[in-house]
Amino acid sequence: MKKAACFLVLLVLMAAVAGCSGSGQGGGSKGVSGTQAVKKEAASVQAEDADKSEAFEQTEDEDKAYTTFTMYFVDPESSPYVEGGRKIAELVQDATDGKIRIDVIGGSEAGERELVEQAMDQKLDIATCANSVLTNYIPQMNILDQAYLWENEQQAHAAVDGKLGELIRAQAQRLGLHVIGFEESGFRNTFSTIPVEKTEDFSKITIRTMENKYHKAAFEAFGAAPIGMPYPQVLDALKDGSINACENATVNCLNSGYY
Repeated sequence: MKKAACFLVLLVLMAAVAGCSGSGQGGGSKGVSGTQAVKKEAASVQAEDADKSEAFEQTEDEDKAYTTFTMYFVDPESSPYVEGGRKIAELVQDATDGKIRIDVIGGSEAGERELVEQAMDQKLDIATCANSVLTNYIPQMNILDQAYLWENEQQAHAAVDGKLGELIRAQAQRLGLHVIGFEESGFRNTFSTIPVEKTEDFSKITIRTMENKYHKAAFEAFGAAPIGMPYPQVLDALKDGSINACENATVNCLNSGYY
């Protein structure tokens, strides 16, 4: 329980190119999220540690003691990832007869990298992040950031369910992180307010990528101008014109209202 946890979302880079115009409102209600939630969680943990060594929340009946963890997502509350997190929380509570409970918070205003660093500092319980975020701390994972690495999702699943996944878990342990599991978000696509119909069209766009040098290098090779940017800032950047394209899984673009 004293180990921080990291729930790893496997994102597979660039399978196709699509065009999109306009922008809309982001999906999902955020509730308590992002930096405020992280600070609140950190303050709570510090207060508890001052009084007791075990992070237990006690009821009046000693036999009904339970432990509560918090799982954070940058994805909106309406996203399938947050829904999946809620399902995990339900299954865990049932399997432990209510002794372990998970509060799921979506729409974090803090980026994935900040959440992971908070987890490494043991200031929050469960962070969700793309594999590309962990590359900043586990350099060997940069092999996963190459464009067009997988032909289909079965290949990606086989990799993380096998020796590769074991190596990632071992390296994460050295950071004080325990990888709970791997989740798929699908192949990444380009979405742009300027139509991208051929490779040469990339020279016209400024595109947000994850804060990852391999993602940037791929789009530079296509002729685009990539900018590393935390996920929660993308919609506003598209609206104000500081970028005119982004890349992500289709479901993420729909959930965040990029259309």
